[in-house]
Amino acid sequence: MASLGNSSSGLWSVLGQASSVAQLVGVDALGLVSMVVQAALAARRHRDACRRLAQHVELVGGLLRELELSEMMRREATRRPLEQLEGALRRCYTLVKACQDCGGFVHHLLVGARMAEELRSAEQEIDMFIRLVPLIALVDTSHDRRAKAQLTDGTMVAIKRLEDYAGDFNSELQLASLQHVNIIRLLGWCVHGKERILVYEFMHNGSLDRIIFDRAKAALLSWYKRFQIIKGLAEGLVYMHKYSLLWIIHGDLKPNNVLLDHNMNPKIADFGSARTLNSDIAKGHMSRIVGTSGYMAPEYASRGLYSVKIDVFGFGVLALVIISGRKNRILELQGDTVGNLVRDAWQLWNDGRLHELVDPLLSDRNEIDEIVRCAHVALLCAQEDPEDRPTMSDVVALLNFESTSLLHDPKPPSELIKRGDRDDKLSTCIGQANI
Repeated sequence: MASLGNSSSGLWSVLGQASSVAQLVGVDALGLVSMVVQAALAARRHRDACRRLAQHVELVGGLLRELELSEMMRREATRRPLEQLEGALRRCYTLVKACQDCGGFVHHLLVGARMAEELRSAEQEIDMFIRLVPLIALVDTSHDRRAKAQLTDGTMVAIKRLEDYAGDFNSELQLASLQHVNIIRLLGWCVHGKERILVYEFMHNGSLDRIIFDRAKAALLSWYKRFQIIKGLAEGLVYMHKYSLLWIIHGDLKPNNVLLDHNMNPKIADFGSARTLNSDIAKGHMSRIVGTSGYMAPEYASRGLYSVKIDVFGFGVLALVIISGRKNRILELQGDTVGNLVRDAWQLWNDGRLHELVDPLLSDRNEIDEIVRCAHVALLCAQEDPEDRPTMSDVVALLNFESTSLLHDPKPPSELIKRGDRDDKLSTCIGQANI
């Protein structure tokens, strides 16, 4: 027993014996709230701290009474934080129950600063749940992979939960410094242990992949809207690479990381793979490759090298996807590094038939010159060598040219490794199911 004075586990062991923890088995969160409040009223030591803790617990109880707890406990996304809350309430009850004793072993062991410290810690944990419970209440897990929620003032927001890997969370927090019409806004966040919640502005039309690859929905995207999406993405990247407080590389540009508002205006989202640069470090190396096959620049996918030019490559592929309505698949078994869409686009350009790449849903032939010019710019961005790619500032200027005569010729992709027909059929793209 001598080790109890220095052991947190020993502390809770003694408290557990003192408070008849068996009473807590099977008690739900609201029941625990009531038990904590009643126990605090009978506290004989640290009375003020116990009653202050009970007041905070009662605030949580008030929030819980507004919820459909039985329904929320059946849902994976909301059950876990509620179970964590129940654990915190059990610890509160154990503490205040122990404060009802005036003498004996427990009194001499815990009287004074040690118990006061435990009560303060419990109060801070409950305060965190006072902020967290309203977010739990708002989560609608039926909506896409980004949960939809509605604030009390009627504002719609998107909520994203992250667990375990803190790097993605820290990368997402870089959004707080970004203020641009084509970049998703981070409205707030909450941290509890390994669980992290991020709150963003809500985009009514969801992600681009849900529209561009759905033939019925893609028909709603005229060339005007598609061109506005392409130009909006380009302008957002220029801001990230050149004008933001931190120079940021997104690192994972793809259709489901582009969100669309009610007017189909694009917002670059999901900064979990983002990297920062400064004027002294224009490039870097990563041992942990994070990205999506078909959209990763060759130098990053194969060697972990990153610079602003990996976003230029991703933008080029993304623009070709928007123009054609097709996915970009990497032919891995043939040594491909850029994807079949990029290869097809280059071949059509080389043959003078780039107009054939255009999505058949875009039936207005009067716009074909502008579409072809945009596809030409996209090909320049999707070149294998990063030194051959333009900067995003150049891309914005090129998109505003009214002629292709000023555009450079895109270099051809490396030749594929020759394989038999069987190998061609087996060629696959890793990660396409998640694109």
